[in-house]
Amino acid sequence: MHVPVDVDLLQHPKLKKLARLLDRDTYHAFGHLVGLWCWAMRYAEDGDLSDYSHDEIADGAGWNPAEGNTFVSALESSGWVNDGSLHAWERWGGKVLKSNEKAKRRMAQGREKKREHSSLLRERSANVTRTFPPDKDKEKEKEKEEDTGEVQAPSPAPAVLTIPLLGQNKEHPIIQADIDQWQELFPGIDVAQKLREIKAWNLANPNNRKTKSGIKKHIVSWLTKEQNKARREDPRSTESQKTVTIPSEEFLKRERECLGISKPSKSSSEF
Repeated sequence: MHVPVDVDLLQHPKLKKLARLLDRDTYHAFGHLVGLWCWAMRYAEDGDLSDYSHDEIADGAGWNPAEGNTFVSALESSGWVNDGSLHAWERWGGKVLKSNEKAKRRMAQGREKKREHSSLLRERSANVTRTFPPDKDKEKEKEKEEDTGEVQAPSPAPAVLTIPLLGQNKEHPIIQADIDQWQELFPGIDVAQKLREIKAWNLANPNNRKTKSGIKKHIVSWLTKEQNKARREDPRSTESQKTVTIPSEEFLKRERECLGISKPSKSSSEF
């Protein structure tokens, strides 16, 4: 809410007369007059001051309430108050109040229309099956699969451990499927433990690490050596290596015939 003030008010004769009657300069009189109008916009919207005492009117205008009679008398003598009402209030303050009331009614009507519109939309939504537009990206992927026969690859499995590679912050992931495959190929060793040893070795020897293209060969070579080492250390494998197969007499006879060698003498056979 605002109070309209004419730009010529400071030079108005009635304001200068009010300043002389109050024994104040023009600017002080201007402030008290505008203060009275602001107070009336809240507490005397029709401009009628008859319901208030002179002290209350003076206090509302920022004047000393103890000198309320002097203040109201000066207002009446200078023509700003006529018969207990503010001069030409309908033309100024009253006009603003009416405009504000119209604005309030328009806002209230607008809110009411908005509520009615929202209610109508909710009713329509309840009676209509909602459909959503197709996902264009998914349609393109489906068309690509149908045209090329390609199926989008699933997300990669999580790494069980990683082996550092040559280069800064580079690692080769080892997934459980890799461990299961190597364990089947190298049943004589604990593949998971050997992979941890490979990782430890690469951590300790950064200059000897492998590249991305050579890391799997490095792993397989390591596991192969460990498998062979395990076989040599296995007592059952050593015992089998001590077993000697002696050729039969029939086998020796056929071999001599193929080579054209006669049957050896008794002395040579004893040797």
